[in-house]
Amino acid sequence: MIYKTLLPQKFSLVVLKTALYSILMNVLLYVLFERLGVIHKTVFINDDPNMPITLGPVIISSIVPTLLGGLVFWLMVRYLKKGVTVFGITAVTLGLLSFAMPFSLPEVPLGMAMALNLMHVVVIYNMLHYFRKSPHQ
Repeated sequence: MIYKTLLPQKFSLVVLKTALYSILMNVLLYVLFERLGVIHKTVFINDDPNMPITLGPVIISSIVPTLLGGLVFWLMVRYLKKGVTVFGITAVTLGLLSFAMPFSLPEVPLGMAMALNLMHVVVIYNMLHYFRKSPHQ
């Protein structure tokens, strides 16, 4: 059953804008936390000394969830009667589960893990805020 139809061209622009907003906000947070000494380049992804947490992983972690979230939102709104509500619950639940990921980094300081979690909140908030405002018929 189709609850409402998102305009595909306009919604894809909303998804791209949402990804851009998430990138900009997370880059600003990264730079701020790095300057404050909260983010350390001595913490590595998967304990690999060639992969410190830099702007690259922050940008990728802003883009990928937003693009996947856009696809899931479109599918849920298209095929579920309360797709927007179901998406909101799903996004918040997955967001809360994602809070464990920064703590899984080897020897991560608490402040850095909390800073990385704030970046997760930015992506989740942007998706919930901008996707719900997307153009539809």
